Amino acid sequence: MSRRSGFNPLEMKISKQLSTVNPVRKLAPFRDKSLTGLAMAFFPPPTCSDAPQRKGWSFLSNGEGAYRVNKTFLTGFTLIELLVVIAIIALLMSILMPALAKARKMAKAAMCMSNEKQWATFFSMYTDDYNGSFMPGRFNNKNWWEVLELYYKNRSLLCCPMADNPNKQAKDGHGNYGTWGPTWFNDYYGSYGINEWVCNPVIKVGQTSGSDLRDSANLSKYWRSTNVKGQSSIPLLGDSWWDQAWAEADDWIPSYPGEWEGTYDDMAHFCINRHDGIINMLFMDYSIRKVRIPELWHFPWHRGYDFDDAPTEDDFPEWIQKLY
Repeated sequence: MSRRSGFNPLEMKISKQLSTVNPVRKLAPFRDKSLTGLAMAFFPPPTCSDAPQRKGWSFLSNGEGAYRVNKTFLTGFTLIELLVVIAIIALLMSILMPALAKARKMAKAAMCMSNEKQWATFFSMYTDDYNGSFMPGRFNNKNWWEVLELYYKNRSLLCCPMADNPNKQAKDGHGNYGTWGPTWFNDYYGSYGINEWVCNPVIKVGQTSGSDLRDSANLSKYWRSTNVKGQSSIPLLGDSWWDQAWAEADDWIPSYPGEWEGTYDDMAHFCINRHDGIINMLFMDYSIRKVRIPELWHFPWHRGYDFDDAPTEDDFPEWIQKLY
């Protein structure tokens, strides 16, 4: 059909819909921009006010005729509809919350690895400054985090993001997510521990033993510098509930994650379930890997480490066996 100048098909359609309305009031609904006005425009009213009632409709009068209006334009949610919406939201939350919690833990594990990467830089800077040698260790009455403070300024790097509350100390039963210090370490606190066999102890003339030296026979066990083979398998630092460990293959095995025994439990310092059965570990070649708890006994922690003394799968408690 050809178009004529000024012809608008939409106007004709609306005009037909409103043909039964009082001519005087025909365009009134368009002047009224409310929902009621729009309803009256697109749902033509009957010609008289005594029109039969129909379910779901109301009849409003403006003095010149009855206007039929769909009730859905005039009412909000019913109680049933509101309850259905709430139930759907609750269902979605129950599905999403575990996923969000898992994503949050994964993000913190990634931040933990980022922290350890920065520690790799600090250790590298120190060994570069001392011709490849590591720090003397506790034999000079300074801990690793005190010696390296020359290279870092932000003490928050001492903590894994999963364990950064100084009020939850490992010795008080917060092993997995607990910290060492600040009570025992001059206000320092953290949740990473060093392999204390990776240091270069300076022995004074006449000294043959000491509380940290253990005994003079151990002097040959230390990884004193980076000039050794197999650096990629020698642990340097990792998630721990204590600041250091002289780990041995025959160390006591904790019966639950983060258990505190007190004496010769050094390997247990790393036996924590902080990242779903794994810990983040920095190695001597400054690489960082995820390590499962049973794997801890399969690394050469010192030069004389005896793998034959390491426990087998049957020797582990149930919580570690599940991590194989």
